[in-house]
Amino acid sequence: MSADWSLSKRSKTSSDYVFMRLQRLKLELEQKQQVKVLDLSAGVPKFPPSKLIKLRLQELVGETDVYYYPSYKPLPEFSSAILDWYRKRFGVKTELSVQIGHGAKDILTHLPYLFTDEGDEVLVPDPGYPGFVSAFRYLGIKAVYYQLPEENNFSLDIDRIKQVVSKKTKAIIVNFPSNPTGQTADKFQLQKIVDFCREAKIVLIYDNAYSEIYFSKFVPPSIFECQGAQEVALEVGSVSKTFSLAGIRVGFVIGSEEFISAFSTMKSAFDTGVFTALQRLTAYAYSNFDYQWYEQMILKYKENIIKTANILNSLGLEFEFPKAGLYFWAKIPDRFKSSEEFVFDVLNKKYILLAPGSAFGSSGSRYIRASFCALP
Repeated sequence: MSADWSLSKRSKTSSDYVFMRLQRLKLELEQKQQVKVLDLSAGVPKFPPSKLIKLRLQELVGETDVYYYPSYKPLPEFSSAILDWYRKRFGVKTELSVQIGHGAKDILTHLPYLFTDEGDEVLVPDPGYPGFVSAFRYLGIKAVYYQLPEENNFSLDIDRIKQVVSKKTKAIIVNFPSNPTGQTADKFQLQKIVDFCREAKIVLIYDNAYSEIYFSKFVPPSIFECQGAQEVALEVGSVSKTFSLAGIRVGFVIGSEEFISAFSTMKSAFDTGVFTALQRLTAYAYSNFDYQWYEQMILKYKENIIKTANILNSLGLEFEFPKAGLYFWAKIPDRFKSSEEFVFDVLNKKYILLAPGSAFGSSGSRYIRASFCALP
């Protein structure tokens, strides 16, 4: 296709997703140099899922009715399993509703449609997951970044958020445990952002995909443990990290009936729901949580953290050990001008692929992100 008129303006101003570009560089180097690159750039869990889940999936794909069109809304057993999990895990007793999606990213890229019109603004963390804003250019939404200050170890700073709010601000995305920094937020910090959003009438989208991946006595909370959160908040969850099931692409969003009903209606314009077998599998996973397998996964990640730390030390990087999540957030040596220069240097000389911190916002220009879950 060569005619310029055949492509939309938005398609010509877009660019590849950062991890697509990194994978392309990796493959080109492997083919050219006939080497195997150690890929620490993406959060792809290599720890195998529970045997119980794999056996259940085999049973489910043999059921005849799973091959009909799935429902637009989640199956009742899916919703019940998620809500029961929230009651047991987080102590959340508020009446909430659930909508399913094709992974957390699918939900996060569609939620802005619900609250914004062209020209509106959404606040996003810097540093933060690039998938938060990857769809904004297609919607005509402006991403306004709020800083997670380096001097405060990239913790939530309500004063930094207040500095960038305007009359066009419609929503804010908050993510703890954080991708990429591994930082956490306690209920006191989250209550402050909930109170602010209620006062400013801003919708709070809370990405809690890493809630079950933590390495200390601190247990990451849900936003719905905060008073008044159901009035302004939506929380996004994912089976990818919790159950090491990244490939099946199932996520969910939980919130008030008003928010979820509106999102379900809007989402029905884009797809026809999630494969019924995967909905039933997710319901089974949450209702029959395999704690023995889970403890083994966390133990493996702790081992991988030590291995990855040794690699990063050998590259001259400065870092703290992650509190939660799947990543190291490490500072590059002073002699390098940028995170991109460092990443390319390490890739070409050491055959190790890291993610440049600049992909996560301007605050990451002197950092890289390294995934420890990708180690075998």
